Amino acid sequence: MAVESRKTKQGLRHRAYWNNPYTGRRERGPWEITRDAAERLSDHVAYRLRHERESFLPLADAVRSTDMRVADVLFLYNAGAPMSPVTRRQDFYHMRVLVRDLGACPLLS
Repeated sequence: MAVESRKTKQGLRHRAYWNNPYTGRRERGPWEITRDAAERLSDHVAYRLRHERESFLPLADAVRSTDMRVADVLFLYNAGAPMSPVTRRQDFYHMRVLVRDLGACPLLS
């Protein structure tokens, strides 16, 4: 866990990053205005790494079921993907047609 800083047009921004113990990939938190907020997230991730390692399991491995529907997979993807709240809201908005038309279909058919 560490905090990186980047100078932007709005000023200096900070974010925490860490390596996922299960996938080995680097994950990042959101850009924060203050370094303290990024360090708090870094401390939270350090606590999770020590005491709640299973919370880093990918959602696909944590929730495996043969009776999943297309809507379930779309919502799991949107819940687990690292994105801003605005992007998440837009994704839900654009997924509404898929959920309406294909949401009740079983995933493995």
